[in-house]
Amino acid sequence: MNKTRFFAALCCLAAVACLRAAEVPAVIAVSADGSRTSYELSTVRRIVPTEGSFTLNRAGESADVAGVRCVIFGTMEQTPTSVAPAGEAVVFVYPNPVAHTLRVDGAAAGTPLAVYDLQGRALLQTAEPQVDVSALAEGCYLLQVGGKIVKFIKK
Repeated sequence: MNKTRFFAALCCLAAVACLRAAEVPAVIAVSADGSRTSYELSTVRRIVPTEGSFTLNRAGESADVAGVRCVIFGTMEQTPTSVAPAGEAVVFVYPNPVAHTLRVDGAAAGTPLAVYDLQGRALLQTAEPQVDVSALAEGCYLLQVGGKIVKFIKK
C-alpha cells in the first residue's frame, strides 16, 4: 500500500471513530493496583493531593474517590449507552502535548507503535510503551497503536 493510500485509510479510520462515539474531556484516575477509571471532566469538582495519592470530589456523588495514585487528563469515548464497545481495549497516550517522551498505557506488550506526520510519512517505529519524540519538530503528529490512531502535539 503506498503512503497516500495508507494516509487516506488512517483518515477514514479516524472519521469512522468520530461517527461512532463522541470524545469528551476526561480525568483518568489510576489507582494503586493500576486499574483505571475515567470520569467526565465536567463532573470532577476538585482534585485534592493527599499524602502519596489524590482524592477526587465529583458533582452528584455522596462519597469522594480516594486512593488515586495518578491523575491523567485526556479524553474518553462516550457512546450513546456510555459503555465502551465489548472487547475493545482502552489505550491512554500521555502527556499531550509532549516535549520528550510519549507514554502509551493499555496496549498489549509488543504492540507495534508508529509515529506519522500529517502527510502520512512514517517517522518513528517501536514496540516500546515509551516513545522518544524529542527529535521531532514542534507540531501535530499521528500515533498508530495497533489498529488505533491518536493525534498528539509535540511542543
